[in-house]
Amino acid sequence: MTASTRRAALGAILAAPITGGAVMALPSALVKLRDHEAQFLALVPTLLPKLVEFDRLWAEATRLYSVAEQAHPHPDPRVFNLEALKEADRKLVATPEWVAYLVARRPADDLDADIDETVAPFMDLPMVSLPGILLKHRIGMTLGQYEDDARDDIDRLAKEALCA
Repeated sequence: MTASTRRAALGAILAAPITGGAVMALPSALVKLRDHEAQFLALVPTLLPKLVEFDRLWAEATRLYSVAEQAHPHPDPRVFNLEALKEADRKLVATPEWVAYLVARRPADDLDADIDETVAPFMDLPMVSLPGILLKHRIGMTLGQYEDDARDDIDRLAKEALCA
């Protein structure tokens, strides 16, 4: 199964309507979702397309970075003094390859900030439903700073469900 197939499957799971019977809650959790988790899951219709778009934008920016780095490698900062490094960097980012990378990076950075602003209030809060935990995991797949938040919920699920 490819990464895009896995993402599509996860998107389908998360996009499915959540009913009381479809929610797999931890043994210690109430069957009814907590308010913060219901609010978090309500983000799915607008959040998932943004995550997919960010992944696409970031992949293109990463490709352009590789092209720019091959065409005009960054000077080693240990070789140059700080002033020489600043001048070398100014010349470097003016090359067409680096300009293309920097232009491609702007929409990715803007979308990153938008997604981060949307999800940050929820990421430290524990999720108890499988869809809530999977959504956190999907966010962590795109925004690496949130990988541990999803893993914490998965670890808690494993301990409570399997070690009860």
